[in-house]
Amino acid sequence: MSKILVVGLNPAWQRVLTLPAFKPGSVNRARQSQSLASGKGLNAAKVLARLGHDVSVLQILAGENGRHCLEACGAWKVRSLHVRTQGNTRECITILSEKGEEGPSATEVIEPFYVDDPELTAQLLARIPSGAAYDAILICGSVPRGVGEFIYAHILKKTRAAHVLWDSAMGLTPEILERISWIKVNAEEFAKLSGSPSGAWPATLITEGAKPARVSHSKSADGTYPLPPLPNSRHTVNPIGAGDTVTAVLADGLLRKLNPEAAVRRALAFGMASCLSPLPAEYDPADAASLELQIQLERSEPRKELESR
Repeated sequence: MSKILVVGLNPAWQRVLTLPAFKPGSVNRARQSQSLASGKGLNAAKVLARLGHDVSVLQILAGENGRHCLEACGAWKVRSLHVRTQGNTRECITILSEKGEEGPSATEVIEPFYVDDPELTAQLLARIPSGAAYDAILICGSVPRGVGEFIYAHILKKTRAAHVLWDSAMGLTPEILERISWIKVNAEEFAKLSGSPSGAWPATLITEGAKPARVSHSKSADGTYPLPPLPNSRHTVNPIGAGDTVTAVLADGLLRKLNPEAAVRRALAFGMASCLSPLPAEYDPADAASLELQIQLERSEPRKELESR
């Protein structure tokens, strides 16, 4: 069991509505409605806890939705290092359409969340003891409006960790870059990092939906990873949370001392398996094991945007 800190400052209460066919501009009646705690940090923390790790999550909670998220942490055996604020933790709604002109689809609607509390940043930092040591720290997702991006740098200054994984499109600084073991972002998030500080770039895994994933700057794992089709008898139910699952399982693989290529293939397989569940970051380990056998590294020259860093 490894000791892990997940920094997920912007949790969400997730509602998943399943419709026979989503028709914009019309009245849509859901066939099924499910709710659970979510957001990038909580998704990653849930996966890591289920893989047997001692997980703490640093987060901001508010209102009734925040209470539900805290209850979920207890059920998942995730330690919540939270600070409460006014308002209500954001709600995210996923609309799953079983049929459509282009087949099944998932639409995500994200409610805004704003913090109006000048003391909150200091309170968050106080939840982490100075010099606290972890086997891994995961920086996951966005910072709510009203909280400065610099908080990530302060958190890493206060802590020590053998591995730091970065899964965010914001807050990257030269100081942070020196601490990171791996960056794991999707293609859209990676584009936002194009103006990030120069320097020695850490190992980077970029996912792009069903398109091949790619790795750069890890040497042994560099190249592309074409993804196999999902089982013929099933279809992609919900891709929300797949990237968070990849981040968590990549961290798990590194902590288990898998070689980087094996850790990447395993992480991608778990992420794909999570797409087969209507709920984010949920998966059948048998699906993940089957998919992992089908993912192979294709070595190639690094893409220009990676090479330029």
